[in-house]
Amino acid sequence: MMRRLIAVAALSTLCLAATVTTAAAQGAQPGAKYFKQYCAACHGLDAKGNGPAAPAMKMKVPDLTVLQEKGQEFPTMAVMTNIDGTKALAAHGSSGMPIWGRAFEHTKGTPRPENVVFSLVNYLKTIQVNK
Repeated sequence: MMRRLIAVAALSTLCLAATVTTAAAQGAQPGAKYFKQYCAACHGLDAKGNGPAAPAMKMKVPDLTVLQEKGQEFPTMAVMTNIDGTKALAAHGSSGMPIWGRAFEHTKGTPRPENVVFSLVNYLKTIQVNK
């Protein structure tokens, strides 16, 4: 009886660990998927600003792997406002980047715009080289 109880406890622990690992992996996937879908054409799959559309841009496409200064926190709000377009002010001219918040609102099958932006920001946090 004791062996069976230990075996059930061990199996339960393994199942829980697998569930947590799977949930963590799935949580990381949306941002990477959205990055590939919406950002990689300009920023490149490696996010270094070398996507296939980058040479056609008027401005140099930024390297998104160096948004976080060494020893500093990731600039979450600045990145969010750049992605969703709330930072763009007509008086300051165009940022050269699409206003993705509006685009996400009108893209069929895409979750709420704030969820997409949040997923992208979380993905960008994971690829920083200056942590």
